[in-house]
Amino acid sequence: FSLFMREYYCGAEYWSRELCMQAIIIEGLGYLASFTVAISLLMVSVLKLRIINLIGSTMFLIYGLLIGSVPIVITNVCVVSINIVNLRRLRSGNKAVQYNDMGGELRPQVEVFANEYLQDIRRFFPYFSVEQIAAAEEAGGRVFAAVRNLKVVGFAVVFPVAGVGSVLKPDRAMLIQNNSSGREHCFLLDYIVPRYRGLGLVRGLHELVIHQAGSSVDALLALTPQSSRKYAAFLQNNGFSFLAQKDGDVLYRKPLGSVRP
Repeated sequence: FSLFMREYYCGAEYWSRELCMQAIIIEGLGYLASFTVAISLLMVSVLKLRIINLIGSTMFLIYGLLIGSVPIVITNVCVVSINIVNLRRLRSGNKAVQYNDMGGELRPQVEVFANEYLQDIRRFFPYFSVEQIAAAEEAGGRVFAAVRNLKVVGFAVVFPVAGVGSVLKPDRAMLIQNNSSGREHCFLLDYIVPRYRGLGLVRGLHELVIHQAGSSVDALLALTPQSSRKYAAFLQNNGFSFLAQKDGDVLYRKPLGSVRP
């Protein structure tokens, strides 16, 4: 139909510059909607997929109204409604995800989960190994699991900087030791499955870490490879700031004084 509009309004027999431009704009909207919906399917995060798909289907709905296509309008009213419902479910579903202390006898559940998602974990934490979970706990650290409906969907490991030498390789441990007062806890990693990313769950994790650490800890540290730009952006969006850098590793720090109740 858009091709017909372009030929009709922009053709040699009937010329109207204004109507021709309207037809081109409407057709462009259809192409943009198609592109947006296609891009949404490339998203790993379900939240991003739903949001981008909602934008694309809304544009398709407008496009359908402009060209008077009932099938396009009906289809995209349904798609928009489905996206809105699922976004609400995602937002409410994050309340069902709780971080729990999973150390000691419960740690093997986290290790099984880590082995299952090891390939995706190493996209953000390329130096991670499952054995580091036990090493961090033995160094006085804690293992926290994100649990939904009794199923592990993510985990985080935090340990005191005093034990960094037994958890990390010497060069990475030295970077932390040289930039630490000894009163910090360090994140080994903080990982959650794609479905629950971007829902603000990290706030609950940090509150739990702060509560467990007590007043003796004045900051959180996180070490990440320079190549892990997504995780670096995630840290900065959650209160961490650049502290030091060496040999491709970047150290971030989050002071706790301003976030304690």
